[in-house]
Amino acid sequence: MKDSLPLDLMQALDLFALERTPHYTFVPITPPPAWFRQALPAVDVSGPLTLAAVLPYLERFLSDAESFWREGTRRSLLSGAFAASSGSEEVLLRACALNLGPHSLLVLERLRGQEDLRDTLQKARENKLEHEQLVKRIESLRVPMTSLSRLAKELAQSGLSGAHQELVDRIAQAVAQMDEVTKTLLPQKRRS
Repeated sequence: MKDSLPLDLMQALDLFALERTPHYTFVPITPPPAWFRQALPAVDVSGPLTLAAVLPYLERFLSDAESFWREGTRRSLLSGAFAASSGSEEVLLRACALNLGPHSLLVLERLRGQEDLRDTLQKARENKLEHEQLVKRIESLRVPMTSLSRLAKELAQSGLSGAHQELVDRIAQAVAQMDEVTKTLLPQKRRS
């Protein structure tokens, strides 16, 4: 049980661990997590992998990792975040090079928080665009409302009969109410 504990821990943390071979390929030491299989379904993980071909972003990082592994220090080396996708499924990842005694490992980690942040930012952009379109529509009502208000004033001053005057007054009130509503919906202009 003790021997399988580190591998069980890697799987529980949803990490994909691979060991570097002397031929600069990588052999999986944990089963690939579901996110790896979804993002890269065509990748055969049954044998050694040439990771730079599978994940082109890693090419430069793996070059740095080779120097790190030759040094033989016990610390880790982290990559920046990068995306892996099969077209429909995109996953943000980070790689970590580790020296564990005679073993040179590469651990791939899914960055879920970054994906959530990216999704939130995308929704914010979409909401901002909708808001800007709504503001433009509301602003486009100002010209016809101004025209209606002016016409109602002219009609009111033309000496209409009681019933017609009452209709003109209702129109003027409705236009004034619409103007107040649009003022509350539109952002306040900043004064310089």
